[in-house]
Amino acid sequence: MIIFEISILLFGAMFSFVWALQIFISRNKLNIMAWIMMIASIWLLSGAYFFSGYYLKFPYFYAIHFPLVFLCGPLFFHYYKKGIEEEEYSLFYLHLLPALIVLALILPFQFMNLNEKYEFFSKFKSGKFTFYHYIIFALNIGSKISILIYLTKIILENIPLLKSSRDITKKSKYIFILVVTLIYIDLSIGLIGFFSKSFFMVKLSALLLPINLLIFFLMSSRFPEIVFGLRKEIKLKRYERSKIDKLDLDSILSNMESVMSSEKAFADEDLTLTSLAGELNISAHQLSQILNEKLSQTFPQYINTFRVKEAQKMILEDEDRSLLSIAFAVGFNSKASFNRSFKSITGVTPQDYRKRNNR
Repeated sequence: MIIFEISILLFGAMFSFVWALQIFISRNKLNIMAWIMMIASIWLLSGAYFFSGYYLKFPYFYAIHFPLVFLCGPLFFHYYKKGIEEEEYSLFYLHLLPALIVLALILPFQFMNLNEKYEFFSKFKSGKFTFYHYIIFALNIGSKISILIYLTKIILENIPLLKSSRDITKKSKYIFILVVTLIYIDLSIGLIGFFSKSFFMVKLSALLLPINLLIFFLMSSRFPEIVFGLRKEIKLKRYERSKIDKLDLDSILSNMESVMSSEKAFADEDLTLTSLAGELNISAHQLSQILNEKLSQTFPQYINTFRVKEAQKMILEDEDRSLLSIAFAVGFNSKASFNRSFKSITGVTPQDYRKRNNR
């Protein structure tokens, strides 16, 4: 059984190594993924080295993979920033600090003589942990948590794009979700294994890694639009955002407030996004973007807020005026839309508002 398990890990290591070479040979300008695959190969080799028991006979290579594994998260994040968002990330080198700290933490073990290393493993097996044993234990856990943190950050940033993208098919989205879920399951099993001291779960997590890498390779080859679709959506989003970057937003927002409050443009039932944008000397798209990003409102929400506020004032000032007349006066074209918007904004219907305030 152990031979079969080691074979899986060695296969995964060789597969990752060949995949990395393929990326390097293709002379892709963005070879960050090749380095990630190289690290995965070394990680799998260290798994085979540990589970085979060779670390007890030849302890020289124990823990040397830790700093490299701590590089996986930052490198993957850098790949996302540079390869998909296509922008330089100036703070990237700060993300390498944990790997350097981990390198410093494993040096004491590397400087131990052979007998001290054997004693270290003996105490590990007997449960007579020293402070340094807990450090090694924490590094095992931290390496997985680090990858999960970076992966979660990337996923959360791209959920809206995955939902809205027209360049990514529904099938590709499901495949993407499957791959991400498998990675989360793999790392979570490893974490549970370390916390519960379950050697079986730790080993299972290691054995799942080659399988996940193979699935990831097949899916990325079969559905490349996942990456290209995201890249296109991000470019489009950045382009649209740049359309308002050079505008004097404070002045535009002030003019909007003046047009609404002083000129009462909202009272015109034919007022449209385009006509208001023309009065402000900007495009309809720019106005829509300003409303969304600066006020967190759509155009109808923005206009109806002023209409309802004016309706509240008129209801209080003129008790005998009909609600339908007030609705038309503030710009609504039907009683139904007036009632719906009024209740949405104030929490009560116009009729209830009048009863509460005219007693």
